[in-house]
This record gives sequence, C-alpha cells and structure tokens, in this order.
Amino acid sequence: MPNTPAIAKSRRRLLDVVGDVLDMSKLQSGSLSLNKASVAIGDVVAVAVEQIKPEFNAKKQLLDIRLDHSLREVEADHKRVRQILVNLLSKASKFNSPGGCVLLMARLAADGGVTIAIAIADTGIGMAHEDIMLAL
Repeated sequence: MPNTPAIAKSRRRLLDVVGDVLDMSKLQSGSLSLNKASVAIGDVVAVAVEQIKPEFNAKKQLLDIRLDHSLREVEADHKRVRQILVNLLSKASKFNSPGGCVLLMARLAADGGVTIAIAIADTGIGMAHEDIMLAL
C-alpha cells in the first residue's frame, strides 16, 4: 500500500487520538506528568491549526487566528497545550454549521504578562450556562 501524505497524516491523527485516550486514563488515575519547557505559543497554535485544518476545510468553515504581537515564550507542556487547542477547536468545528466561523485569540493576561490567555469563540450552538460551570 502506498504511503501518501494523506495516509501518513491520518495515521498521525489516529495515533494522537489513541494517545489522548491514554492520557485521559492517566489523568483520571493521577499519574499524568507534565513535561514543562519554554514554549512559544504561536508555534503551538500553528501546530494545532495544521492538525485541525482538514476538519474546517471539510465544512468550509473560517478559522480566524489572532495572536497578540507581544506574546513571548512561557513554561508549559507543548504537547498538552496543543492537545487542549486541538480538542477545543475540534469541538468548535463539530458544533458549528457549515460555513461558520471560529476565532482563536491569544494575548498576555492582565497579570503583568506572566500568563497567556487563550480564548476560542464560534458561531455554533453554544453551551448552556450550567455546562460551562461544570467545566470550570
């Protein structure tokens, strides 16, 4: 069987899904460890967007990325931040209509620049207030 770029990409995505399931098991058992390092948020966003882009393209959805020019590197686990972004963007696409729009914004938080705030908004059906509160 030929190893086309599409097959290779699908294989990586499947491995990521299996890894996510294993990570959830580790998280629930309290054995998930973080690999903190200096991370450029713009780079993590670019990797997550590259991974999720086919879902947006299939539904002809617009993905609007707005990164604050003053963002700098932070101590974080690159894999986990990417994983969170991919999951949030995937849900935003899934529960959005074809042709809808998703906005991802990243900026320095109002704590003196120590924290980076990332927000995702979309034109989808939204979440009930009580579900949002459960997620917090």
